[in-house]
Amino acid sequence: MKFSVILALYGNSIFAIEQLNSILKQSHPVDEIVVLVDRGPKINEGVLDLLESVKNLKFLYNINNLGPAVTFELAAKFSTG
Repeated sequence: MKFSVILALYGNSIFAIEQLNSILKQSHPVDEIVVLVDRGPKINEGVLDLLESVKNLKFLYNINNLGPAVTFELAAKFSTG
């Protein structure tokens, strides 16, 4: 069984680093993390640095602001687990 985690971000999400660190520290490792950024304010550089260091990560970006529900649905479509 393959485990995927989807994470929808909006711009400068203040909890993104905490969320990613929590995902990475789980006792059962995930096979992939799908991060979809909804168009908005610029993403915090600390978040980008952490994203670049994560293996098995798919990073996607909406060119239009679609809102949280649609963003999560899209991220789920890109996951394989």
